[in-house]
Order: sequence, then structure tokens, then C-alpha cells
Amino acid sequence: MSKDVLSNKELRDFFAGPHQAFMARILGERGRVELAAFNKYLRHESPSSELVSAKPKTVRRTKIVDLSASPYVPDGYRVTHHRVGKKVKARISPLADELCLDGEPIKLWLSDSQQEGTVHGYDLLAEMGDKPVLNANLLDWLLRTENQRFIPEPWKGQFVFFWGTVYENQEDFRNIRYLYWNLAGYWDWTVYWLGSKWDKKKPSAQVAA
Repeated sequence: MSKDVLSNKELRDFFAGPHQAFMARILGERGRVELAAFNKYLRHESPSSELVSAKPKTVRRTKIVDLSASPYVPDGYRVTHHRVGKKVKARISPLADELCLDGEPIKLWLSDSQQEGTVHGYDLLAEMGDKPVLNANLLDWLLRTENQRFIPEPWKGQFVFFWGTVYENQEDFRNIRYLYWNLAGYWDWTVYWLGSKWDKKKPSAQVAA
């Protein structure tokens, strides 16, 4: 073999670095954009338009939640109690994957009875008197499409209640609204009657004490 002809090993070594760099870009967060740009390059077109137009948008790490506003009232309901809050800054902690309001983490609280079995809703309501519960304004704020990134991943599989707002329907049954990840694969809300039982899958969203 001529000395001018590269061996298979030499070819592999020559392409190893560029190949790894290329694959890292294709498999990265902007993989589709990088691949589209590469295809344009192969067609002798300028790839710059793909890369420039796909610059990542600036994502706000904190947003304001107004817990002092009047709550949303579903048809057929009225509000019997609403714990008024204030305007707070919401932030998701990437390390702990938890929602923070004004720097304070939001925890999913369970009573002792819930951890051991079940508790009646009215008994649980009595326990909420001195707890730092959150009102339904936060629930509705989290349900907005642009804010759902603030919902911690561990909340999936839980029914997260917002005891700061109590509703009553036309039959005078009192209810609490809760947030949950439904079977269709998206975040939703519904109500739960206080005459029901609460178990360990039904925590309360509260500011960590």
C-alpha cells in the first residue's frame, strides 16, 4: 500500500473529533435546527437563516402571581371563604424541582390522619385554620399554558388542593378545588366535596413553615 494512502485507523482518527462534535449538536436541545441547517448546507444553500431564526427565546425565570385578587368562580358555585394573599414572585427551583413564592418553597402537606389512612373533609378543614394554605388564584395561574412550567414534576400523580378558597354549590355542599394531571395527559382541575374522605394522595399546597 502506498504511504500516501490513509489506513482505516487513520481515517477513523481523522473523523472522530468532527463526527463527535456533529452528533453532539444533532442530539442536543437544538438538534432539529442543526439538522435542518446541515441539510441546507448539503443542498448548497445558506444554513444561516435556520440558525438565526431559531435563536432560543428568553424565558422569564420569575413571574408575578396575584393572590390578592378576587378568585375565579365556576358556574353554579359561590365563594364562602377566600384567604386573601398578596402579589408574589413565582419561581421554580431547578435543583429541588419545587415551586417557590417570594423565595419560600411550596410543600405538599398531609395531616397525620391522612398519612395513616383517611380523614373527613370537614375535620381537615378545621385543621387548616392556622396553616399557610394557598388560595385558588394560584391554581388558576398555574393552569395557564404559559405558566405550567412552574408546576413541579413530582405533583403528577397527586391531587393538590388549594384550601385557601372554599366554594359552595347550589345544593349548599361545600367544595375545594384541586389541581391534577389527568388521564388524557394534561393539567386540569375539578372540585371535591368536603363530605368526602381525604387520603395521602390529596395533599394541601402550603408555604413551607
